[in-house]
Amino acid sequence: MMLVTRDWSVDAAGGHYGFIETEFVTLSGQHVGCETSVALGPLHFELPCRAPVAIILCVIASCILVWAAVVAVSRIRKHGFNNANAA
Repeated sequence: MMLVTRDWSVDAAGGHYGFIETEFVTLSGQHVGCETSVALGPLHFELPCRAPVAIILCVIASCILVWAAVVAVSRIRKHGFNNANAA
């Protein structure tokens, strides 16, 4: 049986946004596991952990992606698209 334990989500234009934690329990009430569904509009994915851990993982991943984008843009600006010294 699946029980929603935390629902940190909102319905907005373009879909559903937020984190929904689901706990799996047996019929006798024993905890089996949990997973967190991350909803970003039309994009949905699931993580096999609790909601606070999923939020921390998403923040770390977004920081790494932003850092990589800043490095890529700064290298493109520094060296330019067409390197005049290459010819």
